[in-house]
Amino acid sequence: RWGIEVMDIAAELARADSLFRWCPACSGPNIRGMGGRGWTCPDCGFELYSNVAAAAGLILELGGEIVLLRRAKDPRKGFLAFPGGFVDPGESAWDCLARECDEELGWKPEKADFVGSYPNLYVYKGVPYATCDLFFSASAGREVAALFDFDPAEVDGIVLAPLESLPWEEIAFGSAVSALKDYRARKNAGPWAEGSDPRHDS
Repeated sequence: RWGIEVMDIAAELARADSLFRWCPACSGPNIRGMGGRGWTCPDCGFELYSNVAAAAGLILELGGEIVLLRRAKDPRKGFLAFPGGFVDPGESAWDCLARECDEELGWKPEKADFVGSYPNLYVYKGVPYATCDLFFSASAGREVAALFDFDPAEVDGIVLAPLESLPWEEIAFGSAVSALKDYRARKNAGPWAEGSDPRHDS
């Protein structure tokens, strides 16, 4: 099975219990972690929940090759990932996908199919965040690659990898590996389902 196990995520999140030493509301020293789910203060009743964050990514296929971006910053700097990122407040997964593709590639898809959702752990500056990563897929001609104008602050380069010969060990996140495995398996099993609109599926 590809991807990170749920129990692994829970164990990593539990380490975040010690991030707070003092209650942000009453400054009391008795704030307690809830096993990675948040924090509570028995003195004043303060509660802060660490909810799962949503992210969206695009499996973009150009003539049998998958577009992978080499990450220019941590976490997992130097590893490969799909165009995508975190969903902003008030934003749908589709809106996030279009915005992130525009920001990272200077190009965005007109439509995409929903592949699936996968749990992930995103550790940034020592803080673990549980995420639910939503992946979509789109295809276009090879000429689209000439339109890419990537942001060097986010992307250190673009790799076009053959679908049947992918650099699995270089892919940054387990959720992306799982999505790509499912995408490839479905393509090999038969025609990819058409007509799915992520603005409704998500």
